Amino acid sequence: MNQRKLEGLGWDFLVVWECELKDVDMLGMRLIEFLGEQHRSALLENQ
Repeated sequence: MNQRKLEGLGWDFLVVWECELKDVDMLGMRLIEFLGEQHRSALLENQ
């Protein structure tokens, strides 16, 4: 499915490019921002 279809169905999504995987700290911050603060502790525990 493309992004417009997902949005039309009410989904939120985050696009992560392969090159962004090199900076794990930045990726973690993006994930926390996308998922919201309630998921912060779970993400930080898995580092």
